[in-house]
Amino acid sequence: MGEKSNLYYFKDSIGNEIDIIIDEGQKLKAIEIKSRATLA
Repeated sequence: MGEKSNLYYFKDSIGNEIDIIIDEGQKLKAIEIKSRATLA
């Protein structure tokens, strides 16, 4: 078996979401991912 992941995703009942949540033990980091058609 592999290791347990510390990466999570969250979405509530009204559609709010966090794309990636990194669990660092005593601290959580939230990351939002966006994309667009062209690179800046």
